[in-house]
Amino acid sequence: MQSKEHWEQVYTTKSENGVSWFQEHARQSVKLIARTGVSKDASTIDVLRAAKGELPLRKLFSKEQRQLYAKHAPEGIALDELAILGPIFVLKLRLFPPELGRRLVAEMWLYPDGSRILELSTRCETTEVFQVAAETRAFLVSKGVDLSGEQETKTRKALEFFARERVEAKT
Repeated sequence: MQSKEHWEQVYTTKSENGVSWFQEHARQSVKLIARTGVSKDASTIDVLRAAKGELPLRKLFSKEQRQLYAKHAPEGIALDELAILGPIFVLKLRLFPPELGRRLVAEMWLYPDGSRILELSTRCETTEVFQVAAETRAFLVSKGVDLSGEQETKTRKALEFFARERVEAKT
């Protein structure tokens, strides 16, 4: 079974909890956070409170950030009128395939509707771009990675997904 077929089968036959890390009750995580001494009004907790609507969004931003928003935002849209979009589950892996001879970073963005984007990246000098691109492409093809799919940016896809979801929720 080809890798693509395998993962298509996995994602269509298993529940969401069966294909990713899942914890019904994060007791251990909560204990570890409590041990750090982080107060309930710390910024990490504030993001969760703002996402739940328990805290105005403007409270997440510094005075300087609020001023920047006021200067550049479209007229008539207050900071507190913005919406938090997400969450998106992201898996990130740094690897060094010996046969490629360079580091790759792989990010898999898993969207709530089951769609996903895999981004592979590497770094090189500007003078090496075309050579590195050709070598990386050849490596991926040799591993059975289908490169014929439509290119999408993960951020644009996320914004479009959640914007569409918000519109559908209002209708």
